[in-house]
Amino acid sequence: MGVGIGVGLPFKTFKPNIGLKALERNGFVTDNLEAFWHAGNYNGKGTFIKNEYSPSTWVDLTGNSHNVTLTNFLWTTSSGADGENTPSDPARIVFDGVDDHAIKNISDTELEITGDITILAYLKSTSGTGFHTLVCKGEDYYDGYIFRTRNAATYDLDLRQNRNDGFSYSGIPETPVNNYDNFNMIGVKFDGANLTAYQDTNKGTRDDTPVANAYLDGDKNLFIGRKKSGEYLDGSIVWLALYKKALSDAEVLQNYNAGMVWE
Repeated sequence: MGVGIGVGLPFKTFKPNIGLKALERNGFVTDNLEAFWHAGNYNGKGTFIKNEYSPSTWVDLTGNSHNVTLTNFLWTTSSGADGENTPSDPARIVFDGVDDHAIKNISDTELEITGDITILAYLKSTSGTGFHTLVCKGEDYYDGYIFRTRNAATYDLDLRQNRNDGFSYSGIPETPVNNYDNFNMIGVKFDGANLTAYQDTNKGTRDDTPVANAYLDGDKNLFIGRKKSGEYLDGSIVWLALYKKALSDAEVLQNYNAGMVWE
C-alpha cells in the first residue's frame, strides 16, 4: 500500500558549490553515505557550465573516490548536460536512452555493500514506457544487482539481485502516480527483511519475497544508466546516492526536503 511519509518543503535557490558540508548544511543525510554524484558538481570543481565543455568524469562527492566515467555523451542538451542549477531548472546529466551511460571499472572490493542498503535518485524520465536502468552493479542482475524503473510513467521500481538469490519488486504508490517527464525523488531501501520503495513522499513496502542481503559485490563493475543488455536510461539525473544503511522514513523525507540544488 502506498502511504505518505510527510509533507515536502519548498525548494530554495542555492549556488552550485557542492560538497558534503553543503549537503549537511542544507539537511541532506550523510551518515553512511558511500557514494554521491550531483550534476551541479559533475566536473569536480563546484561549478556547472551548460554545454561549454565535455568532462569525462562524474565525481563522487563523498571522498570515497567512486568516480565514474561518462561514456558516449554528445554534450548537447539531449545527451550530456542541461540546466541552470536553479530549483525550476536544475543542473542535470541527460541520458539519451540509446547508449549514454557512466561506468566505473572495479577489480577489488571498492564500493562493496553487503548489509542494509538505500539507493535514492532525483531524476526525470523522458520516456514513460519500458525499463530504465538507474544503477547496475555487475553486467546484469544475474551476476550483480540492478535497480531500475519498470515503467517510468508510474515509477514502478524493480530491484533484482544475484542469479540464485532471489528477486523482489515494489511498485509505488498503491495507485501509481503517472508523473514521468517531471522531476521526482525515487529510490529503494532494504533493511534485511523488507524492501521499501519511494516516490517523493509516497512509499510502498513489499516483504513477502526473500531478498539476499548482499547487493554490492566488490569485484563487479558499476554502471549508471544501463545494464549489459541495454535498458538505457532515457532521462536526466540530478543526483544519485548510495548508502550503507537502510534510511528511516524521516531520513528519506529529509533528503527529499533538501531538494535538488544546494549552496
